[in-house]
Amino acid sequence: MPSPRPRNNAIRNRHLISNADLCADLMGGISGKECNIESVIMVWSDPWEPSGWELSAAFTRRWWFLAEGCHNLFEATNRWRELRGDDPLVFEKP
Repeated sequence: MPSPRPRNNAIRNRHLISNADLCADLMGGISGKECNIESVIMVWSDPWEPSGWELSAAFTRRWWFLAEGCHNLFEATNRWRELRGDDPLVFEKP
């Protein structure tokens, strides 16, 4: 994760995380487990730069507790979406 907030969210909510499912979504199925192709994170530049990350809407619905409070990731996500002409992604807690 490119910034402390999602890492801290993962630690706080580790009881909600299936490592295999999260790995499959992050790695696109490389982990040997089938992934939900819509529930992904795209990295458009250096992975340590939050500005290069884009969260999919499906990822934020499935892994909402990782994205909660990650304003820099939503700013970056919406910048990438704007470049494609897509509507902004708004964080919604279930």
